[in-house]
Amino acid sequence: MNFNDLAFIDGNEIAGVSRNYIAKVSASGTGALDMNWNPDADSIVSSLMLSATGDKLYAGGDFKRIGGVNRTGIARMDSAGNGQLDAWDPAPVGIPGFIASVRTLALTGNSLYVGGRFAAIGGQNRNNIARLSTVDATADSTWTPDSNKWVRVLLLSEDGSRIHVGGEFFTTGGEHTLSFASLETASDNLVAGFTDLNIGEAGSVNALARHASDLYFGGDFVRVNGQPQFFLGKIDAATGQLQHWGAGFDGSVLALAFSADGSALYTGGDFTHIGMDVKNHLARLQASDGSVVPAWNPSANGSVRALLLVKSR
Repeated sequence: MNFNDLAFIDGNEIAGVSRNYIAKVSASGTGALDMNWNPDADSIVSSLMLSATGDKLYAGGDFKRIGGVNRTGIARMDSAGNGQLDAWDPAPVGIPGFIASVRTLALTGNSLYVGGRFAAIGGQNRNNIARLSTVDATADSTWTPDSNKWVRVLLLSEDGSRIHVGGEFFTTGGEHTLSFASLETASDNLVAGFTDLNIGEAGSVNALARHASDLYFGGDFVRVNGQPQFFLGKIDAATGQLQHWGAGFDGSVLALAFSADGSALYTGGDFTHIGMDVKNHLARLQASDGSVVPAWNPSANGSVRALLLVKSR
């Protein structure tokens, strides 16, 4: 299976070509832009998720219109061609005074987990986290963990039995948590014995990626569990223990995506340097040691908030 295209978002230009908040570039070579695929959102796109068949792409964000269609915060579109939208629409409702925003997506079977800032979605009252049907866009009435503030990232475990949650919240499922939690997908209970990252009230977890037994996390933080850790780190997915690994970013990491073989970790965010290397908002790292791959350098002119490797069609 070859994954040769990388969808990325935010900004209004890439490689000198106009693109509003969402675009598709090659994951290999120099990162060439797909000149045909252009859904054209009216505001920030924060998360992308490809369907199991690879023909559909879910997008979440702050937009009210995308692909020439009215959609608030979440939409589904073709992954090929020009990115045309379909009729699927869970119609999220914002908390008082704010438009609904969907910041993160996770898919398994016919269930799409969504996180962000909203008070209702899919026809049900939900606080910032929910599980939706990919068939009819309704919310699952049996899964209701709730979060007291922004949910910015969701990631399913390999076996689908739990979902990791990152953000800037203080409680999840009625329990005290700081920026990170792990929930059972069957019951919506917190996973027993899985500790949070202790990032504290001043930090946030914005991105999660899993490979083998390691869970990588990126965000806006400089300390984790009381130790210096700048914007990117990894933990043992089974024990929650922090690993000694890092790449020296100078700004927030907002998006992570692995290559198909797990050897490369793509990163997006607000950074402009990694160590001494100039990397404007996009970079590829060697997953083994966190070193930068110099040749891959699309150089975006604005924050990159989501990355997704998609199957070549």
